[in-house]
Amino acid sequence: MRSKLKIIVAPLLVLGWLGSARPALAEFPELEESLTAVAKKVAEKLADKKVYVAARELSKAPSKWPAHQAAGVEFTMALRLLKVDAVRAAADTRVEKLEAGKTPFAVKDVKLLKDSGRNVLIGVEWTSFPKVKCKIVAFQADPDKALWTELADLSVHAGSQEKNTPARNNTVAAFARRSLGSQIGSGESSEMVDAALKLVETTRRGFYRWGRELGPKEPWMAGDILQMEKVEYKLDRVLRSIKRQTMVIDEITPNEVTVLQQNTFPKGRVVQQETYQLKGFIEGEILAFRPWEWPEEVPLPTQRPVRLVATKPPVKGASSSTTVDLLKLIDPKLDEVHGVWFFENKNLRSQREFAGRMQIPFDLPKAYVLKMKVERIEGPEQFGFGIVVDGFQSMVSIDGSEGKVTGLNQLDGKSPADTNETTRTATYFEDGKKCDIECRVEPGQVTLTIDGKPAFEWKGDAARLTVGPDYIVPKKDWLFLSATNTCFEISSLTLEPIVAP
Repeated sequence: MRSKLKIIVAPLLVLGWLGSARPALAEFPELEESLTAVAKKVAEKLADKKVYVAARELSKAPSKWPAHQAAGVEFTMALRLLKVDAVRAAADTRVEKLEAGKTPFAVKDVKLLKDSGRNVLIGVEWTSFPKVKCKIVAFQADPDKALWTELADLSVHAGSQEKNTPARNNTVAAFARRSLGSQIGSGESSEMVDAALKLVETTRRGFYRWGRELGPKEPWMAGDILQMEKVEYKLDRVLRSIKRQTMVIDEITPNEVTVLQQNTFPKGRVVQQETYQLKGFIEGEILAFRPWEWPEEVPLPTQRPVRLVATKPPVKGASSSTTVDLLKLIDPKLDEVHGVWFFENKNLRSQREFAGRMQIPFDLPKAYVLKMKVERIEGPEQFGFGIVVDGFQSMVSIDGSEGKVTGLNQLDGKSPADTNETTRTATYFEDGKKCDIECRVEPGQVTLTIDGKPAFEWKGDAARLTVGPDYIVPKKDWLFLSATNTCFEISSLTLEPIVAP
């Protein structure tokens, strides 16, 4: 059974307009103009506080687009550019309820901050009718109390859909519209998007990272890029499967999205327009990306994973010998860090993406044995899994450097390709064949066995272990999985605590 549909962001209707090909950093230009001044005032008051930003629409009348969510995103960015440690509440399952409802924020809301590691809630209260208004309110946790209120001096177009469209989006959408009826490149869906991104002097990273990945409740806009993976779409009793497709948003309303794409039904390899009813998407994964100029730093923290607390308590004491089925703890919708992961027939699969990563929400014992069955489906590169040794996170890399080397990812700052003391030159994966992998982790010791044969054994100071910059995950005390430019299927993944004698 495939995972239920995961749509990363909420929809937004924005029609494209032609603008400069070299836009400002703002996601929403008019909102940036309105919110920057109040963000500077707020930043002076926050000092070293750790902040959640949540947004609510207080108008009772339904809005054509979630301007309050756009304001929340822009205000978070503005604070972070002013060196405030601010994150969006919508991107953390512990506090995502803060964005629910149409009532003003209150002191009682900060109770959700308990055990989150953050001590200030900033609420963005947006009113669309009868007049557009934006109030910024702040509350402190422990002790719970209101701090202050600021009113944003909104520009005339602060709530405008069109005026808040980034210029890159306008250019990408305009190119896709002009290309209707034409074939771009050989007609693959990704080639139209590649050509559009060249016009804004940027490109994708990895296989399907088309720009800045949008997080939960971030408004979609014309010119954003959608990546669909194993999507099931059902409308009027007709079921349609979309294995993998890349498309550009042309227009979006609260109920439907119109896209421009090629290499699809019914016209084949020419650019064509299609409208999907949002309620028709029932399974699979839809990722949304905003065109971005690399290596320009993204002013928002990673929007994934959204789960940051373990689903089960840690193994308690040395007497426990319970085998834990780690696959049953994983929910790709909550635990993906990067790339697309999904369950099919109860097996976990990765799609091809550079440095794809998935956290495993489990609090570890000090010593344990990991056992897994892994099969390479497609691609030439490495399978990896994160481990924790004496409190230090590392990663075991198998068949890295195009299937040539295996070892600990970073030992004294060296990868297996750089020849550290765990490097083994061997190829373990063969297409269509499952590998039995066992990794024994004890204080100051890691032992890897593949198909019953020793791969490496390492002993030493765990402080020498690190994780390479491409494989960093938010939770430094959890396990994680990684796949680089390769599809893998994991049919079994268990942990056994090592019981002290």
